[in-house]
Amino acid sequence: MTERATRIKGTQITNDTVNPVDLQSTAFPEDGQVPSYDASAGKFLWTNTVAGAQDLAITLYGDAFVTSKIASFLTGANLNGKTLSYISIKVDVSPTGADLIIDIHKNGTTIFTTQANRPKVANGNTSGSNATPDVQTVATGDIFSIDIDQIGSTAPGGNNLYVIFHLV
Repeated sequence: MTERATRIKGTQITNDTVNPVDLQSTAFPEDGQVPSYDASAGKFLWTNTVAGAQDLAITLYGDAFVTSKIASFLTGANLNGKTLSYISIKVDVSPTGADLIIDIHKNGTTIFTTQANRPKVANGNTSGSNATPDVQTVATGDIFSIDIDQIGSTAPGGNNLYVIFHLV
């Protein structure tokens, strides 16, 4: 599939390419629910927002390509005051020839002022390490966007790109 989930409105993914099987329920969450990645089950689920740590996951469908603002979301009151602890990325098909690197912007400015710390999946791998952003604060009304800055030079990587925001 080459279509991508390109926008998130509040906590509801608004692109018709969201696959209900990926979220293990319905493409339309109840009020206050966010998509989150359950690492132990290896699945994405709709979950209620709660105090404490939570993961916000975004899936981009298809092979990766270099672009700005491939996806973006607006933070609601349920994320106000949270700290963005780290971001991790995974792909179904590894990039080859070069690393797959993304950047995250908050309100139009990168949160990785140290560009070497951007989330990446290394050449030949499907999982990236946790990337700690330089800007970690989250407030109601912040707009976060995802850029794909680099792809594999032989094969781009992707097939599905999962971006996981870990908030505490």
